Amino acid sequence: WSYVDEQGNEKVFNEERVYCADPSFLAMFPFPFVYGDAENALSDISGVVIAESVSKKFFGRENPIGKTLVLDGRRNFTVTGVFKDIPENSHIKFDILVSYFFHERFTSDFSAEGYWKWAEYYTYVRLTPGTDPLTVESRFDDFVERHMGDYMRRMNFVEHFHLQPLTDIHLRSPEMTKEREVHSSERTIYFLLIVAILILVIAWINYVNLSTSKSVERAREVGVRKVAGASRRLLILQFLSESSFVNLLATGLAFVLVVMSLPYFNQLAGKNMGTSVLELTLVKEPLFWAGLAGVFLFGPFAAGLYPAFVLSSFRIAAVLKGKFSGSRSGIALRKTLVGSQFIISVALIAGTIMVFRQVSFMRDHELGYARDEILVVKSLRVGDSTTSVRMQTFRTELDRNASIHSVAPSSEVPGRQPSQSNFIRNYDDGREDQFLCFWFFVDAGFFPTYDIAIAAGQNFDEDETVNNYDGSIPIPIMLNEKATRLLGFEHTEGAVNKLIHFGFGGSDYIGKIVGIARDHHQRSLRGDYDPIIFFSRAGFFGQYLGINMNMGNASETIAFIEDRYEEAFPGNQFEYFFLDDYFDRQYAADQQFGKVFGLFSGLALFVAGLGLFGLSTFMISQRIKEIAVRKVLGATISSLVALFSRDFVRLVVIANLVALPVVYFLVDRWLDAFAFRIDIGWIMFVVPAVVLLIISLATVSVQTIRTGSANPVKSLRTE
Repeated sequence: WSYVDEQGNEKVFNEERVYCADPSFLAMFPFPFVYGDAENALSDISGVVIAESVSKKFFGRENPIGKTLVLDGRRNFTVTGVFKDIPENSHIKFDILVSYFFHERFTSDFSAEGYWKWAEYYTYVRLTPGTDPLTVESRFDDFVERHMGDYMRRMNFVEHFHLQPLTDIHLRSPEMTKEREVHSSERTIYFLLIVAILILVIAWINYVNLSTSKSVERAREVGVRKVAGASRRLLILQFLSESSFVNLLATGLAFVLVVMSLPYFNQLAGKNMGTSVLELTLVKEPLFWAGLAGVFLFGPFAAGLYPAFVLSSFRIAAVLKGKFSGSRSGIALRKTLVGSQFIISVALIAGTIMVFRQVSFMRDHELGYARDEILVVKSLRVGDSTTSVRMQTFRTELDRNASIHSVAPSSEVPGRQPSQSNFIRNYDDGREDQFLCFWFFVDAGFFPTYDIAIAAGQNFDEDETVNNYDGSIPIPIMLNEKATRLLGFEHTEGAVNKLIHFGFGGSDYIGKIVGIARDHHQRSLRGDYDPIIFFSRAGFFGQYLGINMNMGNASETIAFIEDRYEEAFPGNQFEYFFLDDYFDRQYAADQQFGKVFGLFSGLALFVAGLGLFGLSTFMISQRIKEIAVRKVLGATISSLVALFSRDFVRLVVIANLVALPVVYFLVDRWLDAFAFRIDIGWIMFVVPAVVLLIISLATVSVQTIRTGSANPVKSLRTE
């Protein structure tokens, strides 16, 4: 897109988020407008609506209504509206809207019949309040039959339309393809929510353990209060009030910490949740406040109720005589609670390890092409009748550079789902055996440039192009191994020179298989290999220009490419990316999930460690005289460490025996979502046990060594 101001100065920007939209789109979704009238903004064939940020790039702070933007140096559009930038939590984000009438005018090669099977538009339907979506959906079959019935029978396929709630698109529809924005997963959200709840559970367990452990110190206080006339009910209310105050203080501090860490968490999670309290998305949701209130109210009840009953049940005579000591049932409860903490910790450690291993596996796995050596230049925006000649000159100039190995244009590059697809089937089979196959338009240099091996047959000829064929003779095509298997060929060699039928638009053509390419991972390793059909188009730029180059002096080579590009294609902005970075974007959500999960797991271990440290400190403080006696009788520090660590080691072993089978089942289920996955292996069973054992032994050892190193005379002086 370009704009020339009154002084003749030109501004040119490439805009990626551009959509054609029906005028009713702005009526259905009331996006706030800065300038212009939303109701009529897209009614004109030459009208264009732009985001506020786009307006500032081209026009500064001026009102741009009525000004002219030029698309690809050829099409003039009049700015009819400016809307506020689409928020980050929108399921669809755009910067420019062009009138649907423009697309309809300049795509006359598509028949009205063909439009019905062309699934490139997102169609929104607003139902009348109270309408059952299933009732509407049940009438779609008659609707499709009325408009597409003859075409479906002629091409021997059946089409079904379905309704999808708008609020389900982002989180609840991971299987849907061709969504413009990256999906997230409701399962991931709930998974992290469960981890957060487990952290709270660990904290509550710490409170119960430390409160009941310190009951001996508060026994005399309870006795005095009872002598002074305090009832058990009053004592229970007192201890619950203390618990409530601690929870209230923790809630306030937590909220402050959340606000302070928002910028860092946004960066970690890859989500813009705001950078202040007013911008924080969650505070605008009633469910957030309800959840926060629920946690606050449940916390004192869950963590404070048992200690309150224990402390209020002391007998006056016993505690005032100093004869009170912890009961066996209380000690057993504390061990059970510590064991529960260990179980949660084992599960989180094992889960963190497996998440990071799977993400690392996907990033480092062999993909079937040379992703680390490819620089990709984006397609031309402005061209003319001489573009093809200048393209050849540009490629010749690049070939002369010793750092550039080869150059190849293509309609797609690995790293996303291809935008075009149609059905293919065996030449001799009926249409029942047809399947969807993605299209690649390439030239003969594509396979050597991307280092995609030819499994059988041969590559395209240099001058071969699909544009030279009118359908009277078979069109030379190439398939990948996945498509060959779906066609029913047991061996790739057996598919060479065979004929297939493939759809192109609304027509059916015959193709001749000249070669079979090795499978490569077009998309994330979450899914299987995609079936791909390759068409040869010689002498075109394509959507992308792949450049296989020496990365040792990348900056110099890129500068050279940019200079030659600007010479060959004036008026076009030079844009490029590295293919490995582009492909790895697919794993951004998995990496962010791993980081957040690892952070939560680390926090849980830290909280559990604090509780273990406090509990071990108190337990050893209650046995100071015992330690002194044992030292007098000849016990060594190492024997004391072994003695006091024994119970914790036993709990660690039990926790691993309980947690790891459950974690194995859950991790195996999670890995089933990936077509290419790691083996669970022994690491998941050994590392959590070792880590937890080290933390436990270190915590107990520090306290034991410090106490055991003291002079036993001081500990026994009062006896």
